[in-house]
Amino acid sequence: MIVWITLITYLLILKLILGKLTSDQKRKKFLLISSIPIILVMGLRYPHYGVVYDLEVYYSFYNKSIELPLGLLFKSTRLEPGYVLFNKLLATIIPWPQFILFAVAIICVSAVSYFIYKNSRDPFLSVIFYVTLGTMMFQLTGFRQAIAMSICLVSTEFIKKKELLNFLILVFLACTFHKTAIVFFPFYYLANRPKTLIHNFLSILVFIVSILFAGSITQFGNELLDMNYGKYIGNKWGGLVPITIYVVALILSGINSKKIDDKLTFNMSFIGLTIYCMRYTTLALERISFFYTPGVIILLPNAIVKLRNIRLRSVLYLFAIILAISLFIYRLNSSEIGAYRFFWQ
Repeated sequence: MIVWITLITYLLILKLILGKLTSDQKRKKFLLISSIPIILVMGLRYPHYGVVYDLEVYYSFYNKSIELPLGLLFKSTRLEPGYVLFNKLLATIIPWPQFILFAVAIICVSAVSYFIYKNSRDPFLSVIFYVTLGTMMFQLTGFRQAIAMSICLVSTEFIKKKELLNFLILVFLACTFHKTAIVFFPFYYLANRPKTLIHNFLSILVFIVSILFAGSITQFGNELLDMNYGKYIGNKWGGLVPITIYVVALILSGINSKKIDDKLTFNMSFIGLTIYCMRYTTLALERISFFYTPGVIILLPNAIVKLRNIRLRSVLYLFAIILAISLFIYRLNSSEIGAYRFFWQ
């Protein structure tokens, strides 16, 4: 736990030293200097936990990539071809299984930092939310989807530039790492949905229909992607805090809609919320929502810093930091990852 607390403390001190991140140079400097310790903390972890099964699987597969030729490697696994090639290439250059943790950390943190740089009005708050609200924690173990998510985040710049072909190429690449990235293809057309009354009504209607037919949607997805996501729903109270965060971010952004236009991250967060709520029919859909939920690490800070009432903005800013860090510590206390161990321990 001390390592995670030290990381949060480092980010807070860094912000105090740099002050207001108003200039482009300061924004870049903060994102660069904050990224380094996050990558180190992610990469230096012990890979052989008892409960965190995925981490052990990816570590072992990298080890296998060192030993087997590419042909046998493909025959030995059902993992997506992009991830297999990625591992074989890295293993050929750096035959050290711990390096897969560093490689995934570098890709994820770089992509998120780029996403923050391009979209956030408060990089510090966005980085805090990235570390504490769940995105980084998922990336600690779900390597294939984490890489796919990172590629999709980068692809959002091509949506803004209206470069459909480049967007399609990147999302297709993401699918070669985790086939569920297919859910991001429609976002090219959904990202710029206006925040008007009629569009909001239609979105709420889609939200309700999606929840009602979540089971059928899951079955269709299983058949389309040759997967086996079941209907286990887990703890019915487990997702209430994330849902509350997404709803608050959407409401605050809606209040500020006349002053700021965060259509991309607003729609991204709304879609993420919709899919996330479908977890109450099929828990596995929670993982699918993670392609969209990173939108909240942009939407919420932008909504907070643009509040007109200065006192309310200051109070909410501080409250959001305290609440996010408290939630992070609470989650770590109930997770095996919370008891941080370095790989040499």
